[in-house]
Amino acid sequence: MSTVPSTPTSTPPAPPTPRRTPAATVTLRRYARTAPASIALAGVLLSTSVATGTLWSTATTQGGAPL
Repeated sequence: MSTVPSTPTSTPPAPPTPRRTPAATVTLRRYARTAPASIALAGVLLSTSVATGTLWSTATTQGGAPL
């Protein structure tokens, strides 16, 4: 019995990468300098809102006056 070598399935060639830079990349590069400040601000706002929500729920569940 002779074994037939399996031929690999041919994959279609990948589309060529565009030469020009996408607009999203340009925008990301443009705002890359302000990204750390924006992330820090978002973190502060998120933690503030979480703390406020925790205080609000604690005050209302204990029967105290809402802040």
